[in-house]
Amino acid sequence: DVMDLIVHRSFDSSPISAKLYKLFFTDRNIAMADKVEEMTADGRKYFFVLGAGHLGGDQGIVKLLEAKGFRIEQP
Repeated sequence: DVMDLIVHRSFDSSPISAKLYKLFFTDRNIAMADKVEEMTADGRKYFFVLGAGHLGGDQGIVKLLEAKGFRIEQP
């Protein structure tokens, strides 16, 4: 995924960069996906705004929500 490559290239290979990437993206993506699941449990429709860096990749919001059973569509 192109966005995933762009975001990863923003960080170097040092241990501190790996920790920052995990903190800024991976951990936040998991927390945001959990919050989306929690909020939508009532069956209502919601509109969420997320930064593009959080959408793509194996650890991105799209994949995390699909794994939870959400159907993701691009209009």
